[in-house]
Amino acid sequence: MHRENHNKLTDFNSDKSMASINQLVSEMAHSLGQPNNHALRENLKYLIIHTRNEVIRHSYENHNYTDSGLMQRFKVSLTEVYDGEIEIPEGLIDDIDVTKIRRSTQKVPRPIRLTNNLPFHRVSSLGFETNREYPYIKETTARFRSSVPGLRGMPCYDYINGYIYIFPINCKGFVANNIIIQSAFEAPTFIEVKNGETDEFDALTDNNEWVLSEDMIGQIKDIITKRDLLNNRRETDETPDVIKMR
Repeated sequence: MHRENHNKLTDFNSDKSMASINQLVSEMAHSLGQPNNHALRENLKYLIIHTRNEVIRHSYENHNYTDSGLMQRFKVSLTEVYDGEIEIPEGLIDDIDVTKIRRSTQKVPRPIRLTNNLPFHRVSSLGFETNREYPYIKETTARFRSSVPGLRGMPCYDYINGYIYIFPINCKGFVANNIIIQSAFEAPTFIEVKNGETDEFDALTDNNEWVLSEDMIGQIKDIITKRDLLNNRRETDETPDVIKMR
């Protein structure tokens, strides 16, 4: 019986190992003596999200890597489009030879902006045995990659207007229907829901576990407080035109 209770306690503690947005907002709102101030709580929510992303970016600037515990991966489906996404009248499709490329079916969430000039940490095929990582290249220079050592015969990708585009080898077809994206994202909850790791209701109420290391919580609170962002009292839902930043 004692061992069973211990296992239950261990499971409970592991479930609560990461903070939720709602939990952090409540802690900070209580510390300011305004736990029921709706406008303040909304402001705190976005400040926490923005500050987390800023801390991750600065950490990469200082150490040139992102902690694996802060990165997420998910599967993205692809659809076939004409190069340049041009539209060809139905009757002329057989008469015009236009290269086809692959594009993500839906917009891919924005990754946290890093200083390595790459949108994502990794874009690759599925699995591990036949895994193939696709290098990043600008659309305007993709056609010249056959002259670049290491890129010959490699499909490449670009991230444009929120979509991922896959440029095939020598204008040949790209047969894969899905790719894997891995990075640290600005809105981690979206990825958790897409992967089935979080209940949609918990995500809607901000009660889901958030992708945030415990050691970053104090740093985030300290940054928000020292910037005087909390000195703008929120008695209503109104937001001041100017917020003082330091």
